[in-house]
Amino acid sequence: MSYTIETIAERMGARRVGTLEATVDWLLTDSRSLSFPEETLFFALTTKRNKGARYIPDLYERGVRNFVLSQEDFDEWSKEKGDGRMETGDVDSTLTSDFQLSTFNFQLSTKIRMNVAVIKYNAGNIRSVDYALKRLGVEAVITADKEVLQAADKVIFPGVGEAETTMKHLRASRMDELIKNLRQPVLGICLGMQLMCSRSEEGEVDCLGIFDVPVKRFVPQKHEDKVPHMGWNTIGHLKSDLFEGFTQDEFVYFVHSFYVPVCEFTAAETDYIHPFSAALHKDNFYATQFHPEKSGAAGERILRNFLDKK
Repeated sequence: MSYTIETIAERMGARRVGTLEATVDWLLTDSRSLSFPEETLFFALTTKRNKGARYIPDLYERGVRNFVLSQEDFDEWSKEKGDGRMETGDVDSTLTSDFQLSTFNFQLSTKIRMNVAVIKYNAGNIRSVDYALKRLGVEAVITADKEVLQAADKVIFPGVGEAETTMKHLRASRMDELIKNLRQPVLGICLGMQLMCSRSEEGEVDCLGIFDVPVKRFVPQKHEDKVPHMGWNTIGHLKSDLFEGFTQDEFVYFVHSFYVPVCEFTAAETDYIHPFSAALHKDNFYATQFHPEKSGAAGERILRNFLDKK
């Protein structure tokens, strides 16, 4: 008998209630849940762009114990031994003609071995970013210490606030020069992205100049145009590996009154009043106008892609 993912689910009494993405299905639970019962069954399907096995460490940390992998995924997992975060133990397997049914017994390291720093300055939203990283198994350090920031593997520059006041604080603490000269992957979020641009109309202030493009104020064109742009919207025209694994327009969460025009650094676009840059990318600097930490499964995938960068 040739088994399909559906027949295996039926055989085990599982039912599909949500999807994380086109290549990963959750069974017996809602995909937005943060913890799972021991009997939860997880299906990971393989595509050329996105290997399902990469999610096993994160799901194990959340309580998932049973996985069904394609044979290709199973072979990859066995070879790579869980990307360094897990040590494989006993594997109880039954091989069908299509899938490897496996119950894994793992000795799981409690945290991902990665040095991630979140820049501490006079802007809000830092804690929500920290909580999002914790959900991914990352214990970040929130700091304004220049040596700690320079030594980090990854740096995140979040923020909710006002550009002019924040730039004054960054210059007074000489944090502006430090951020511009970081060589590891850096991710700016919301205000962080705008401050990485050349100049902002919010206070008519010069910014860090990492991206040579200005930040402009949304001007309503019609009665129904509301500013700030607040809520869920789609991102498209994806051009950065920050969006690896995205196969269609995804919904993410925005809150902003100023925008970055589409430019040579645009890595994703959104249309509100007119098209604008939802994300930017240049060398080791990445930035999103939306909040990945508030954007559900799509936001988690973006954060994971950033953390996976070498």
